Amino acid sequence: MFALLLWLGFMLAVMPAAGAGLFGFEVSILAPPGLLVMHLMYGVVLGWSFGRLTPGEPLPRVRRRAA
Repeated sequence: MFALLLWLGFMLAVMPAAGAGLFGFEVSILAPPGLLVMHLMYGVVLGWSFGRLTPGEPLPRVRRRAA
């Protein structure tokens, strides 16, 4: 979902500002779907890496010995 919003913002704001037209159709007919695939891959990698960083279970407590 996040990647789709980034792609839509990119197509509606960045591409026209760069002179490529709305959705980048002045560059190529393959620009929008190609950039969509790249943004979706970014979203998958971001979601996978964030899921790896977030622990699924709480960490076990370590008991310290009294000194």
